[in-house]
Amino acid sequence: MTAEEFKLDDQQWKALCMIEEECKLDSSYIRKFYKIYCTIDNDESGSVSIGEFMAHFDVYPTDFGRRVFSIMDADLSGQLDFVEFIGSVFNYCSYDSRQLLKYAFDLFDNDESGILDLEEVNKLVEYVYGDQMDDKVRAILGGLDKNKDGTVSFKEFVTYNKNFPIMLFPAFRMQEQIRQKVLGKSFWEKRNYAQKDKDFEDTDATLVDKLQQMSKAQQAGNMDAHLDEMSKDMVVEDIEDADGEGPVAFAGGAEGLQNGTGGGFG
Repeated sequence: MTAEEFKLDDQQWKALCMIEEECKLDSSYIRKFYKIYCTIDNDESGSVSIGEFMAHFDVYPTDFGRRVFSIMDADLSGQLDFVEFIGSVFNYCSYDSRQLLKYAFDLFDNDESGILDLEEVNKLVEYVYGDQMDDKVRAILGGLDKNKDGTVSFKEFVTYNKNFPIMLFPAFRMQEQIRQKVLGKSFWEKRNYAQKDKDFEDTDATLVDKLQQMSKAQQAGNMDAHLDEMSKDMVVEDIEDADGEGPVAFAGGAEGLQNGTGGGFG
C-alpha cells in the first residue's frame, strides 16, 4: 500500500497506518473500504457528503443520523475524507448492542454523570426517530419514570431497551444497513463474537435477537403485527435502581404497551 494509491497526504497516510494497526485490518480490507468509499463519492470530488452517505446506506435523515455523520467528520469540514470514513465507520459497525446504546446515551449525557433526566431521554428517542415516531414509542416513553425521580441511569436504560427494543430501533437499523454494505453482516458478527464481553453476553444476545426479528419484520412490511405479537411476551426483569436501594420492575404485555404502563423505573 502507498499514500498515492489512496490519494492521501503524509498526515492522512500516517493516520491510515495507525488505523490499520489498531483495527487489525490488512491491506485487502483497506482496499475494500476504499472501493466502497469511491462508490459513495458520486460526484468524484474526493470526499463524501452527508447526502451521499445517507443515500448510499439508505438511511432515513434524522437528527441522530446527522449527528453520527458530524462525529465521523473529525475536521468539521462537512465532508468525510477516506481516513475519517474508514476509522469512524469501522468503529460504528464494531459496536455491540450495549456499546451502541452507550453511544446514543452519551450524545445527551453532557456532564458524563451516567444519568439522563426524562426530558433528555425523550429528546434522545425523538432524535433517533425524527418524524417517524409513532404512538407505540410514545406509549413506552410514557412508562419510563415509575418512581417519579425524573432520572434514568444507563443501567436502567439498557434493561428498558432490552424489554422494549423498539425504543431505539432506528439506531440499530442504521448500523445494520451500514454493516450490510461494508464488508457484510457475517464479517461484523464474527468480529463482535470474538470481542464479546462475557459479562454482558446474555443481555446483548437477547437484545440482538429481538432487533434482528424486528428488522426482518420491517423488511417484510409487517412490523405492526410483529410488535403486537412481541408485546404479549414481554419479560419482567428486576435490576437495582440508580441509587441501589431496590429493584426496578419492567413489566410487559400488550395492554401495558398500549397504555404506556407496561414498564418503568422504580
